[in-house]
Amino acid sequence: MNELQYPLHNVLQARARLGESPIWDSNQNLLYWIDIYNHRVHQFHPATGKNCFFDVGDVVGAIATAGAGRLIMALRHHLAFLNTQTGEVTPHFGD
Repeated sequence: MNELQYPLHNVLQARARLGESPIWDSNQNLLYWIDIYNHRVHQFHPATGKNCFFDVGDVVGAIATAGAGRLIMALRHHLAFLNTQTGEVTPHFGD
């Protein structure tokens, strides 16, 4: 069996309590991921190595892209949008 060998590099000392749900935003070349118990959505810039985060004020279980500059989040009891430019969290009330 041919096994490919890829070098692994630690690019971030995250110090998350429970890091999950990585998603790649190919339009902005950013990696988003969550720290569930610290109530944070992280934004990692691979080109610069910079990581910043948004405190969303609640347990966050999952994220997905929801248009330019926006994520949808599964919080403890509801869905909400995160504006990744301003950090504003807006509850989503379904139709």
